[in-house]
Amino acid sequence: MSNYNWLITHHNAKIKERRLFAKKIMENNPSKIIDIGCGFGLWLELLDKNSNNNTQLIGIDNDKKTLEKATDRAKKWKSQSSFLHINIENQIDEIPKADLILMMNMYGYIKNIKSFTAKLLEKILPNGRLVIKQYDGTVFKFGPMNYYDRQKIENSLMIYKHDYTHYNIDRIWETLNELNPKLIDKRFEIFQRNGPFNRPFQKYFNNEIEWMKGKVSTECKEILSEWIKTVPNSKRYFFETELILTIQP
Repeated sequence: MSNYNWLITHHNAKIKERRLFAKKIMENNPSKIIDIGCGFGLWLELLDKNSNNNTQLIGIDNDKKTLEKATDRAKKWKSQSSFLHINIENQIDEIPKADLILMMNMYGYIKNIKSFTAKLLEKILPNGRLVIKQYDGTVFKFGPMNYYDRQKIENSLMIYKHDYTHYNIDRIWETLNELNPKLIDKRFEIFQRNGPFNRPFQKYFNNEIEWMKGKVSTECKEILSEWIKTVPNSKRYFFETELILTIQP
């Protein structure tokens, strides 16, 4: 199970952008929505706020404890909700059909994404949509920072990530080029914050730095610690890139 507090912190740091995104993908008033890898139901909760009383929300995850928390959160929603304990790649046939299926930062967990995506597209009801949102960890910048220090950190991280597909959006891009589905939306979106960071974002940013310290060399840990001490909050910046895809089979 993913760390609940970490995910809540992440969610709150980006809540403004996530609310806008949730509102946009609900413009067609889908009646049945599935969030694959729903976690604690944070995205479904935003969709519920933009839904009507006839909307059916379904969360899918392979962690029972996570789904227990999601079920508890859903008690406050106005929409009908249910949760399925499924290993999405091995049990894809058990995923129901829906008007809207979400894959939010889930492709890093999929081994054969071409086969999986082809089968997933069959789960979309007529005029329905598959929405993919995947962050690119290779474009994760904060600063200002000395160029050579940045390169040391990025090189150290790449040693850790060399076989880590969580950030490899090229796998998704190549798969869609091969499957060639109808793309309604295909773009990159930048999430950014300029200093001074507010409290919710600062908390998220601190978590990211601590995570990074656990993955880099001793020298790079010292560089990060020194950067935190010497660069004031008011002068910092942060940005990252996400791939956004909306597909209509």
